[in-house]
Amino acid sequence: MQFKDLGLNAPILRALEEQGYKNPSPIQEKAIPPALVGRDVLGCAQTGTGKTCAFATPILQRLEAKNGPKRPIRALILTPTRELAIQIGESFDAYGKYLKLRHAVIFGGVGQNPQVEALQRGVDILVATPGRLMDLHDQGFITLDHLEIFVLDEADRMLDMGFIHDVRKILKWLPQKKQTLFFSATMPPEITDLVNSLLKNPVKVAVNPISSPVEVIRQWVYWVDKGNKTALLAHLMEQKRVKNALVFTRTKHGANKVARDLGKSGISAAAIHGNKSQTARQQALADFKSGKVRTLVATDIAARGLDMVVFNIQYTDRAPFETDSAGLDWLRELHFKVIDFRLSKDMDKIQSAIFKLGDQREKYPFDIDGAVLKVNSLSQRSILGETAKFPRWAAAYKYPPEQKESVVEDIVVQVGRTGVLTPKAVLEPVRLAGTTVTNATLHNQDFIEEKDIRIGDTVVLQKAGEIIPEVVEVLRDLRPEGTEPYRLPEVCPVCGAAVVRDEDGAFNRCTGAECPAQLHRNLTHFASRDAMDIDGMGPAVMCQLIDRGLVKTPADLYFLTADQLADLERMGKKSAQNAVDAIAASKTRGLERLLFALGIRQVGQKAGKILAARFGSFDALAQAGEEELTAIDDVGGVTAAYIREWIASPQSQHLIGRLKEAGVSMEAAQQSAGEQFRGMTFVLTGALEKFTRDEAAALIEARGGKASGSVSKKTTYVVAGENAGSKLRKANELGIPVLTEDEFAAMLEG
Repeated sequence: MQFKDLGLNAPILRALEEQGYKNPSPIQEKAIPPALVGRDVLGCAQTGTGKTCAFATPILQRLEAKNGPKRPIRALILTPTRELAIQIGESFDAYGKYLKLRHAVIFGGVGQNPQVEALQRGVDILVATPGRLMDLHDQGFITLDHLEIFVLDEADRMLDMGFIHDVRKILKWLPQKKQTLFFSATMPPEITDLVNSLLKNPVKVAVNPISSPVEVIRQWVYWVDKGNKTALLAHLMEQKRVKNALVFTRTKHGANKVARDLGKSGISAAAIHGNKSQTARQQALADFKSGKVRTLVATDIAARGLDMVVFNIQYTDRAPFETDSAGLDWLRELHFKVIDFRLSKDMDKIQSAIFKLGDQREKYPFDIDGAVLKVNSLSQRSILGETAKFPRWAAAYKYPPEQKESVVEDIVVQVGRTGVLTPKAVLEPVRLAGTTVTNATLHNQDFIEEKDIRIGDTVVLQKAGEIIPEVVEVLRDLRPEGTEPYRLPEVCPVCGAAVVRDEDGAFNRCTGAECPAQLHRNLTHFASRDAMDIDGMGPAVMCQLIDRGLVKTPADLYFLTADQLADLERMGKKSAQNAVDAIAASKTRGLERLLFALGIRQVGQKAGKILAARFGSFDALAQAGEEELTAIDDVGGVTAAYIREWIASPQSQHLIGRLKEAGVSMEAAQQSAGEQFRGMTFVLTGALEKFTRDEAAALIEARGGKASGSVSKKTTYVVAGENAGSKLRKANELGIPVLTEDEFAAMLEG
């Protein structure tokens, strides 16, 4: 069976084909057809079975069929972790590539403002973790009155992580009439109860791998240097006549390398990990099960030697405890490891216990940086309450950071992805705050000069925030004779290009346009949507191209062949040809996008458009002097100097020459539409229906105006669409004229 046999529409099938999907997995084959016709689905399937596609594609098709101008939340996917939420969001991106639906992903641990802005623009599909969903709902940013489809993903993990009560609260906000898709790897009683209360006559889908436990596992440890690990593995497999083997590695790149090296040794192997297409993963598993492939290399490490010490009970189904200590004692009875604690009403004894704990901190098998004093009675805690930032019933005492002496054996310079040179002290190894420290960052030239750090110095170290090693002071009395002040190099240690000091900062930066240290960042930026917009050439693909030596500058992208790309992970022949076509299409993006893509300092999208409109071609820009550049609005002296320095660099000239050789347009693509908006500043807010934000901004700029992201007294007009928020409120407060979308369209025509 193929995906086209499941009833999915052409745009979704096209997107699936580009992802390398051809044959559905069992969960997809069983779940997609009933979900498409609106049935509730109960799926018992583990992560890795393809269940995200099993619920995402029916949601996309059902919502697209009834798509309207307004965008209330019509589908909610609730998932336990931010990693899963991001992964599901990426799947909706991929499968819904050719549809007009919008989705957003919200989760905790990050600022909420970008997520709120996405919600205010309107979304059809919301992927959320319980905590952030409840936060934004309680703040009034989310309403679920128009919900049509609800997905509860990884329900048993929700239970294990203590979210089940949050889930029950969220369920009360949902409409009674809706389609529910429910997925869980296991069905404990609490989950079964939830299923019975939530689903109506569901289609039950189960994917149960047939397995039996191994009763005895023998383990051996072999000491070997890093470079010979794969060679030893191959030797052992041959010596012990291993029929088939499952090999775990730490990284996806490592899995690919081990599989390749085993293949070179004559041992058939396949790698399986998250960067592989579904088809490739299924094929690797099938080949391993059938014996066609002798070794399966994976990245999911089941045992990492993790341990746990409990310091608090967040929730329990049993009768509540009266005190915190009673809960910890109960956990001890259940053979949990529990944090050390003392009970006392005497402040002198409490203070003594705090200091004693600090003196003995190194005896613990985990790092601590302080002690916490808490009220033991839970009822008293309830009375005391808490502020927005901390509980009133607890106080923390932080210990001074541990300090040790070491010797600076050398100072080396690293070049980061943005070209910044960062000096690093190579230290005589010393045990500090639980780890062996051999290096410490020296930040920049100012830091080195302020502390007068030299090679050979004895320095005092501590960990900033108990994490990052830092130099606190230099013990000048111990300085050996003949040491010299250290200065950062004037040329890049990686590519040899000139190094310049930021005029507005403390950093020294490589100016090389083709510097290998900056290659991944430069390539990813060059191909990004706002730059040359090369679809299918994301960060993961760029990593592979660099690893295989296929690209050394952005210009090399234009000389890649479909055969070279097809050999990459997750790149079949169809995807490779699509990528080659996308690269070719980017040649005509125009000078304004190219200038932004080149990564010239302080030349962003806006400056790229202004320069392209003023000069019309790269050659004309290259001939412009600093005085001519600074005469342009929004191009100051610093930016003009950066442009001239970049153009004068031999690496830049080589890159431009290669781009011209590849046929990349050096002419401005956007023609001026007049000067009717000259001197005007527009701010766009809310969801526009006739234009995207980028389209509206381009129309403003083509008429000589400016599109700004913030409202101020200098703003001429605010264009407000659906669900406009704080920018509209500020415009009204300042008395700035507000245009509807229709009024803005009429102004464009006039």
